[in-house]
Amino acid sequence: MRRTTLGCVLALFGQTSLLLAQTPTTPQRPAARPSSEPSPPPIVAPGSDVTVFAPGRSIARDYLRGGIVLGRALLRPTLGLELEGDSNFLALAEARGARNGIFAVAPGLDLEVPALRSGFRLLYSPLIRLLRIPGLPSSNVAHRLDFDFTTRLGPAMTLAVREHWTKATFDTLEFDPAREVFFNPKPFWRNDLALRAEYAVTERDRLSASLAANRVELSGPPQPEDLFFDYTTLTVALAYVRRWRPRHTLSFDVELGHTQSRRAENALDPRLNDARLLQLGTTMRSQVTSTLRAEAHVAARRHRFPRATRSFFGPYLAFSVEREFGHRLTLSISGMRTTALSAFNPEEGNAFAVTSGLSATLAQHIGPRLAWTIGADLQRLTFPVPLGFDSNFGGVSLGTFAGVRRTDHLVGTRAEIMFRLHELLAARVGYIFHERGSTVTPFSFERGRFKIGLVLGRWIPGTATSRW
Repeated sequence: MRRTTLGCVLALFGQTSLLLAQTPTTPQRPAARPSSEPSPPPIVAPGSDVTVFAPGRSIARDYLRGGIVLGRALLRPTLGLELEGDSNFLALAEARGARNGIFAVAPGLDLEVPALRSGFRLLYSPLIRLLRIPGLPSSNVAHRLDFDFTTRLGPAMTLAVREHWTKATFDTLEFDPAREVFFNPKPFWRNDLALRAEYAVTERDRLSASLAANRVELSGPPQPEDLFFDYTTLTVALAYVRRWRPRHTLSFDVELGHTQSRRAENALDPRLNDARLLQLGTTMRSQVTSTLRAEAHVAARRHRFPRATRSFFGPYLAFSVEREFGHRLTLSISGMRTTALSAFNPEEGNAFAVTSGLSATLAQHIGPRLAWTIGADLQRLTFPVPLGFDSNFGGVSLGTFAGVRRTDHLVGTRAEIMFRLHELLAARVGYIFHERGSTVTPFSFERGRFKIGLVLGRWIPGTATSRW
């Protein structure tokens, strides 16, 4: 029965591949093309949320991506197969050299109407993991649904909406962008809705407003052994953007945030992570030369936790630099310093962590078939409240570290080679290594992952990170 089902699936994707290869990629277009600009891409660095995209950002402005033509829409079925060897899937301090095997199957559907005036993109991508890891079920399924829509309301107004929904277990970056937690055994749901409106006052001046709601909920009621917690964050942002030179843009922005949380009985307060956010900043974007782009964001950040022991007031910093060299070689460097919600040490009233991260990536396309990427990440996590005798994590007592302020240093390296065997078939091999050193030694660990896989179809990532 399993062989019959697998044969049917492969036959279906084989027929789809033939359709994709034979379908013309340039259907008839409307004559008008909007003059509005898509929202700038967010800065990607350790500590940033790499699982979502800015509203309207994932939609193409033309038909060059290709796919099966359905009127104005393009349909792109995909299938990913990957075999992974993981030395420390559970991110345990005492695990070294373990052999954890994972086989991942990631079918997907990508439906897109390019935004010539109005457009949308709908992506559904389940991830099926078959596990050979002691203490875990033999299989796990994660679901992810993304919807992105943009339209022009008159000659000067642009509206964009993004919906991101996830049901998963192991994908910790969905609720913990600061990477405080590397493993989560409890299923969770996430729903992230964002609305962005932009008005072009003149050819050089723009006003924008954004409204976002992000809700994370773990399965079941809160328990003291949970590694994270339920929370809902509402954010409002306003910005004024001025293009004062053809290649230089300056913006001023204000961001307001409100967070509601639900903690277990071991926390100092059941609403310990309730927070108010106020951030005032300015951003400079510059096309310095035809091959050099730079962006810097500096802000004053006030993250107040009225029910916690400490709050934060200090600078928010983010930057990115991208340099293109000859032979299609690109170097990208980015960094960020910000605050993030923390699940650590709730017994003593800790509610947040300060994350400072730096990332560097070197990538090159060699001809039409071969591409490679190498990169490195550095990150520092600091927790302002010292541990106490009653502190614990995941049900394990940390009383022996009473009086210690936890500080983590994370180092990561990655390398990947992708070879396109066919227009609709690519093979890739990669290796990822993480090492975390902590002043609280149970949180120190090493983890290495070797991956090899195949991608069938026109796979176009919507975010800065890959789930498989």
